[in-house]
Amino acid sequence: MDSSYSFALGTSSSILPKLSFRNVENRFYGEKNNNNGLCKRFGSDLGSKKFRNQKFKHGVVYAVATSDNPKKAMTVKTSMFERRKVDPQNVAAIILGGGNGAKLFPLTMRAATPAVPVGGCYRLIDIPMSNCINSCINKIFVLTQFNSASLNRHLARTYFGNGINFGGGFVEVLAATQTPGEAGKKWFQGTADAVRKFLWVFEDAKNRNIENILILSGDHLYRMNYMDFVQSHVDSNADITLSCAPVSESRASNFGLVKIDRGGRVIHFSEKPTGVDLKSMQTDTTMLGLSHQEATDSPYIASMGVYCFKTEALLNLLTRQYPSSNDFGSEVIPAAIRDHDVQGYIFRDYWEDIGTIKTFYEANLALVEERPKFEFYDPETPFYTSPRFLPPTKAEKCRMVDSIISHGCFLRECSVQRSIIGERSRLDYGVELQDTLMLGADYYQTESEIASLLAEGKVPIGIGKDTKIRKCIIDKNAKIGKNVIIMNKGDVQEADRPEEGFYIRSGITVIVEKATIQDGTRRLLFLSQSQICFFFAASSRGLSLRKLIPSSSSPSVSRITMEGSGGDSGSMATPVQKKVHEAWRVYQYYLDKTTPHSTNRWIGTLVVFLIYCLRVYSIHGFYIISYGLGIYLLNLLIGFLSPLVDPELEVSDGATLPTRGSDEFKPFIRRLPEFKFWYSMTKAFCIAFLMTFFSVFDVPVFWPILLCYWVVLFVLTMRRQIAHMIKHKYIPFSIGKQKYSGRKSSANSGGGSRAD
Repeated sequence: MDSSYSFALGTSSSILPKLSFRNVENRFYGEKNNNNGLCKRFGSDLGSKKFRNQKFKHGVVYAVATSDNPKKAMTVKTSMFERRKVDPQNVAAIILGGGNGAKLFPLTMRAATPAVPVGGCYRLIDIPMSNCINSCINKIFVLTQFNSASLNRHLARTYFGNGINFGGGFVEVLAATQTPGEAGKKWFQGTADAVRKFLWVFEDAKNRNIENILILSGDHLYRMNYMDFVQSHVDSNADITLSCAPVSESRASNFGLVKIDRGGRVIHFSEKPTGVDLKSMQTDTTMLGLSHQEATDSPYIASMGVYCFKTEALLNLLTRQYPSSNDFGSEVIPAAIRDHDVQGYIFRDYWEDIGTIKTFYEANLALVEERPKFEFYDPETPFYTSPRFLPPTKAEKCRMVDSIISHGCFLRECSVQRSIIGERSRLDYGVELQDTLMLGADYYQTESEIASLLAEGKVPIGIGKDTKIRKCIIDKNAKIGKNVIIMNKGDVQEADRPEEGFYIRSGITVIVEKATIQDGTRRLLFLSQSQICFFFAASSRGLSLRKLIPSSSSPSVSRITMEGSGGDSGSMATPVQKKVHEAWRVYQYYLDKTTPHSTNRWIGTLVVFLIYCLRVYSIHGFYIISYGLGIYLLNLLIGFLSPLVDPELEVSDGATLPTRGSDEFKPFIRRLPEFKFWYSMTKAFCIAFLMTFFSVFDVPVFWPILLCYWVVLFVLTMRRQIAHMIKHKYIPFSIGKQKYSGRKSSANSGGGSRAD
């Protein structure tokens, strides 16, 4: 005889965590989890035998069950308290690898962010890929867009074919592509838009059993068991779960911050807040289990950019509720908090977002510490990378302190301190590296090739004799000659010198990929505190001065150094040259100080422009100078608006696959950079202003004719330039990523790019 029954389960919130339940409240189960898996399990586990009342010890777990048939009772089985274990076969991971990598530039000049080397022999993409493999998640999608050739090649060599065995799983690279329709003509506009464009893959038969989807970033350094994260997501029955980490106030504004209640639910999300908004996100992190001191040091909770979605919830959010939202962090997540169950998962182990040059450099060098917070060496959860079949490193009479040396390197009587040396690196006699990250080389040059290059006065790949380098990142295949010194004693923070093969970011010198720095017998390089390169020509008698005095240490020493004061004095420099050099250094120093302050620079230029206009208006003359100035400024503007690589001049043979040398998906690079545009314009105004004090330049002309001619020339030129921009679909101006306002849907928000 069938019978119906009802039950209630009560518990203390201090008990359920011990039973592996997370984010629970002191309430009756069934009140929150109506019709979910737990209630169904109770229904199947409770029998129909004779049972009137059964009560367990109060304070632990107790249940009261009644039957409408007094002759029958029910029994309670222990399995009723077992949670449903998530099957990894029902979980898929999406790794976002399509951002333009602007914050890691110039390392991303030719490579996508996830393809940047890390830790000597790994790539950033190996971090989430290895975490997935170690978590038994074998259905992985990688979204790519910018500079994807090297990333695709690494994935193919490592995880396809003879690479890692996935045991019935797969790794699919989903490259940005254009499809029919207006929306299909656009590339990825952000993280959410990238996922939205490939939601159709989950309609395939092989993917229909996927219940939960992980969204992972490709520029983080951490070791994480994703299945623990997914299990917490399923236990809480959340629509979305965010992986979070406590952070200090100094770092908080770099991340999306969350506030969670004591039940683990996310109640507020703010993307990279500052000022008052930042203070409002402060949280008592002792409720996360932190000590009082730890909570004081880390009063904020940051989103790690690692999300777990129910498949149904993700489809609903991206296709129906917010079809025009482009970014998870600034648009989708803040909006979803209002009408979806969004839970927080606290990750207490090491995690670092290495999407900037500074954090990338610091996180890499932290690996060489005696007891690092993170290390790749773990036999239980190893990190995988491409098998390169390189020989062991050969070191001859070298001094190495707190360093990591990768495979296949040749080190000869050199000193390496607190540095990482990448694969196939070559360090010649007398080289001194300190606090340096060397990314290595893609191929070897034989001894005969090196000898031939040196005999011809050329520089082979690697670092030449007696070169000294401090606090530097050396990108792949760089060629640094002998007797070169690279250091930043003056602590210059920002500088762009692409024509010389290096940049400075946050005080860190970055030698770009394939850059060549000649040794002292060819061209000597000296970089003063002002970050400007000055060249010398070698002669049989020594060095001839062009812009700066040579170093006194040796007539053949080439220097790239930002020195604080003094500098080296050369015996060949005259007193006049010394004075000119010193004045030039001071001028360049203050000029470079203005590099990051673009708004103030342009305000100053506007003031100079107004002064010039008042001068010309007051004396009613020098119109020919103004006309020439206008023509010059028009040429500068065209260079500023034009791309470095003009699509009009490229020869097209039809549709082709991307190659290593192709420029597809690269971020917009101006033919005339903003700083040079500003500097040339300001200098032109100043020169024109000085010329108004010499009557010889006051050529009488009928100025209305010149003005009309210049206006016609400007309109025709800019019309052609704008048509060129529209034809080739590049936009030289941008105002940054659109942020969620919190008042309405972000359907009208513009496109944004990935946060790196």
